[in-house]
Amino acid sequence: MVDHELNDRENRKLQRRLKQTILRDAAHLEEVDLRSSRMS
Repeated sequence: MVDHELNDRENRKLQRRLKQTILRDAAHLEEVDLRSSRMS
């Protein structure tokens, strides 16, 4: 039972970190200017 609780806590930590990373990356994607011309 103790192992189960520790696993749950670790999983919640990892899920929180993953969400933060996804949100941070999404913010960076919004900053990309797709209108700029490509270099040939």
